[in-house]
Amino acid sequence: MSKKVKRISDFLSHTVVVGILLFIAMYYPSIPDRIPIHYDMYGQCDAMGDKSNLFIVLGIMVGGYILLGLISRYPHRFNYPFEIKEANKLRVYSVAAAMVKALRVVFMLTFACITIFTALSVRFLTSAFTLTILISITLILIIGSICMSKANKGL
Repeated sequence: MSKKVKRISDFLSHTVVVGILLFIAMYYPSIPDRIPIHYDMYGQCDAMGDKSNLFIVLGIMVGGYILLGLISRYPHRFNYPFEIKEANKLRVYSVAAAMVKALRVVFMLTFACITIFTALSVRFLTSAFTLTILISITLILIIGSICMSKANKGL
């Protein structure tokens, strides 16, 4: 199961990163010179800046993509909320790596949306956007923790 999750997560992450890079490359000339660069806690734009600020968002996105990809390769270095049984450690590590890769997809999609909203000069983000991100992360962490616990018990 976790191999399939890892492959799908990798494919989605790669696709989102390449898609956003292509989006910016194609539409950068038509993006307004002044774009929203910050939103307050109510989703209202409270700061405008130069369109070159998009490259900061892209840098964070690509940096997160690389960092989470590297982190997922070393699940034996993670902090686990339980002692891992020697017989089940590879299964637990596989689930943990899949969980990080799933979180990477949410991270990539979040920054892809931020990039697109910024490029299109969206001045208001709905609370549904933030809520969707928080629920997605929470579900991944809960489901991943349950799966790791089951893997550690040999189930």
